[in-house]
Amino acid sequence: MTLHDGHVVLWDSTQPVAKELEQLDFKVAGKMLCLLLLPEAQDGLKQYHVVALSSEMKGIAWGITLPQKPSELTNGINDIRPTVHELATFALDMKEDLLMILPVDPVGWNATISGTLDTFSREVALTVDKSGLLQSWTVKVSPDESGLRWLETSTVDTGIESPSLAKGNSIRKIALVNSGRSELTIWDSRAAQLEYQQHFESQDVIQDLDWTSTPDSQSILAVGFPHRVLLMCQLRYDYLNAGPAWASFRQINVRDITPHPIGDSLWLSNGSLVIGAGNQLFVYSRKVEELDDLSKQLQLSSLKARLDDIFEIVSHLNGPVPVYHPQFLQQCILAGKSALVEEILVRLHKELKNFHEEIPLDNFLEIPIDTFLAREEVD
Repeated sequence: MTLHDGHVVLWDSTQPVAKELEQLDFKVAGKMLCLLLLPEAQDGLKQYHVVALSSEMKGIAWGITLPQKPSELTNGINDIRPTVHELATFALDMKEDLLMILPVDPVGWNATISGTLDTFSREVALTVDKSGLLQSWTVKVSPDESGLRWLETSTVDTGIESPSLAKGNSIRKIALVNSGRSELTIWDSRAAQLEYQQHFESQDVIQDLDWTSTPDSQSILAVGFPHRVLLMCQLRYDYLNAGPAWASFRQINVRDITPHPIGDSLWLSNGSLVIGAGNQLFVYSRKVEELDDLSKQLQLSSLKARLDDIFEIVSHLNGPVPVYHPQFLQQCILAGKSALVEEILVRLHKELKNFHEEIPLDNFLEIPIDTFLAREEVD
């Protein structure tokens, strides 16, 4: 779907050459800033709702109906034709000093959601004003498709004036870059809290931000520079040592393979990263052939045989720890579960007697789950 000279055009991109399927005229004040694909409340229907927002804080919504199967677009089965129809036009009551309106990256989402509208609904848009105020929004189409209902889900006052880049995701993380494009901050929009801050050298100009997530909804951020891309993930909270909440775990450098600066990058659904530089496209699989210096700093080199996938690396850095991990044992002691700690250590001792590196230890040491949930009796 594209917007061009007052027309909304629906294309069939399944063919070698894109074919125009449907066209509809529209009128709206201002310059179009972004398109938002709204989450749907029903599954199994090839019906979608798209919203366009303009610089004049005006908006227009369309409903798109497609055949059940892509082959029906060209075969004409059951005389089903794709259609585009206008649902509603609207005006948003937002501040005059608004700097940008951005779609939220739909990472870790499902195809459908509930039909209710509340602050727990998935966010679809992010607004940024000149003072650095971030506001997240969700929107629902009314049941009779007569209009839209907007709701502000979160507000974060960053204090960063005139930010140059911002990108939010549907897991409530927002990356923000200052006006000089030299400082990156990552915010938790649900808690309105700063999680990470890093300043880069003057020659490292941040020019792109892209979110994706692992299958278990752990966020990965790609930070683009003129000749390299840093991949960042959240780190597990360490109760024993103070440390950063986020870290770079992989660096992709294209300077050695092309003289062109990076123009843009984007994530594919399978976890691959596509980087465009000049007239070239480079596709980097999520498989890691060898660990670089960043990975070695995170002490991943000793686990190289197992961690050859960025999803596995992220799960190792931010996933659940085994029950015999020092952090878990410490939390059990603080919770007064000394008998549980004793049982874990005894089980671990028995397992290590027959340990073989080809057979990893069970994360729960085969201890029933209800053992960890049970309250310990106090004498």
